Amino acid sequence: METKETNTTSIWNKSGEARVNLSEKYKSFLWLWDKTGTSLAKEIFSHFNFSFYDFSESPKKIISDTISQFHYCGLFQGHENYLLIATARNPYTRLFSRFVMNFPDNKITIEDFQTFVEEFSQSPNNLSCCDFEIRKPDFFIRVENLYTDYCKIPFINESELKKNGTLMILCNNLVNKGRGNFNWKNFYNQSIADMVFYSCQKYFDLLDYDKNSWKK
Repeated sequence: METKETNTTSIWNKSGEARVNLSEKYKSFLWLWDKTGTSLAKEIFSHFNFSFYDFSESPKKIISDTISQFHYCGLFQGHENYLLIATARNPYTRLFSRFVMNFPDNKITIEDFQTFVEEFSQSPNNLSCCDFEIRKPDFFIRVENLYTDYCKIPFINESELKKNGTLMILCNNLVNKGRGNFNWKNFYNQSIADMVFYSCQKYFDLLDYDKNSWKK
């Protein structure tokens, strides 16, 4: 019979690294997925005693006193005693942002994007950490609702960072503005959108992202 320890090990094997950003003071750890506002998350959570830990051996050890923009995710023995906070983003814009990083400015086509999405949809790792079968995050920080979602986290909502207005300023000023001035909706059609949706359907459902948001 599969035990919780087996489940935990399998997730670490999936992520490839037994490392995590964690705050003992606030009993919380982070999943920072690529292209989901992780530069901003690093800036904000740096005010709340997070460090980068290695759980590959017992006891755990601190790799760095600062947050790492580490894009893998995983669980660890005793994770149930901590809040899990995850950054998130509409998969349509997230996939397009990931795609743009691989091509020179002004030299991308819808055909290139379709090929990229096809490869993504066929990858066995395309849903990495998105099925949430063992642990669902307690809080999501969506790129589309940054300030509201950060304020839902109790230790941030009660912090001086919020009270003095710094949190709002940080959320209203993108830390990483990305590349290019592309209208991502121009690169979608029904076929491409369907590939993204059905590859990430649990992610859409859990975070209540609209299947047709690429049209709006």
